[in-house]
Amino acid sequence: MLNKFFRSLFTTENVADMPEVNRLFHGEDSIKLSTINIESADVFNKIMSLKDSKAPGDDGIIPEFLKKSYL
Repeated sequence: MLNKFFRSLFTTENVADMPEVNRLFHGEDSIKLSTINIESADVFNKIMSLKDSKAPGDDGIIPEFLKKSYL
């Protein structure tokens, strides 16, 4: 009975009718993300835009500490 119920929830997808994927990157795969420029001003602006009342991330660091330590 459970098998019949779960089978009714899921269907087999017709892959013949899948839409075409539009590639955004038109270059060789070997040069994808080979150069990433991160400016200190961008990091500063992101840190300063953090809300003090938010919970810390996985690292346990609260936004207020990041702000004060960056200044």
